Amino acid sequence: MSPEPFDDGWMTREHARLMASGRAPVPWSECTAAALDEGSRARVAALWRARADAERCSVAIFATWAVDLVGAGAEAPFLALVTRAALDEVRHAELFDRLAEAYGAPAAPPSRDLPTMPDDERVPLRWQASREALELSVIGEGFSVALLYDLREHARDPAVRAALAVVLGDEAAHARVGWQWLAHVRADADAPALFAWLQALLPTAFARFEDAVFGADDGAPDDAADEALRAHGACPRARMRALYEALYDTLWRDGLGALGLHLTPRESH
Repeated sequence: MSPEPFDDGWMTREHARLMASGRAPVPWSECTAAALDEGSRARVAALWRARADAERCSVAIFATWAVDLVGAGAEAPFLALVTRAALDEVRHAELFDRLAEAYGAPAAPPSRDLPTMPDDERVPLRWQASREALELSVIGEGFSVALLYDLREHARDPAVRAALAVVLGDEAAHARVGWQWLAHVRADADAPALFAWLQALLPTAFARFEDAVFGADDGAPDDAADEALRAHGACPRARMRALYEALYDTLWRDGLGALGLHLTPRESH
């Protein structure tokens, strides 16, 4: 066997090809991080680093979903889209790491966190894959789409806007495949039992998501009027909460209702 396939140059070129994959380039030289004071730059840098780590966690979660879909007998289109989603998350982590460094964060080794999805050996893998579609794709990626759109609408930095556009396009596809899977399994012979099981899990699924998003400080500014930070990709936590509540009361309530899943009115905060 020729040693050529193991050449470092080939590895670098192939990685670059996969990361680009037809996406528009990001104008890194136009980044306006220097317009911020040192404290604000550090705050934005920490925010992008935290987001990069979150994207790396998503790589592991999508990989888990892909494995479970294989065991669930998923057709090739589902396997292709979910496997591609894991690669997309690698791209997102690299983009956000580069943004963090553009705002002054030092280079750092990748996070080694390995998040886990709930596992229940008492149910078929097809049911487990359906829960993952609900929690990871419909809820998690659905919120991500709304947040990324809002971030891009308020961002003014060219590099931030371009990076967000790349990620937004990917996340919209990630959210859609979850809805497609849940609609697909409605035709299963055991669909009534499956959806009764999912119905019972809904409160816990949303509570777990709320805790992950709002249960810890991720560096987002609390001041909704802080447009200086908004221009560089920050979002007030109050705005994030408003986006979540709007999705809960519209997209999730109506979309899940169309699938036969009843979403109870959310508790006010």
